[in-house]
Amino acid sequence: MWRLIFYLSNFYEYLDIVLVLWSGGSIGLHFWFHHLTTPYLTYARTICKPDGWQVFAIFNAFHHAIIHVSGGILPITGYLQLIVGIMVELAYIQWNEGSILWSNVLSVTLLSSYAVLFTRDLRDRNDKGGRGE
Repeated sequence: MWRLIFYLSNFYEYLDIVLVLWSGGSIGLHFWFHHLTTPYLTYARTICKPDGWQVFAIFNAFHHAIIHVSGGILPITGYLQLIVGIMVELAYIQWNEGSILWSNVLSVTLLSSYAVLFTRDLRDRNDKGGRGE
């Protein structure tokens, strides 16, 4: 049941894009890509192949709680959730004797993409002197 609740809660990611645009905000590549693909990531890891899903869910929930309290992105929690998520996926593949599991490979690919785009966003914000998501 908790897996389903966590999975369904991530559909807010789709709605979040619409709300930001309707409020006159702009959406960067990281925000757009992350928010459009998160429901697929959570489906692959919480519904299709749930082993170990709780680790990433805890770090993800912590990161989003900090964002909502602070009003912006904190690089340390952003990177922490991504690095832990990637490590869990790679460890799971290794512990299964290197068998390729599509949900784990998808997760590593998406989380790595998020990390690259997150780094790009932070660099761009530093160049412009801004902060927040």
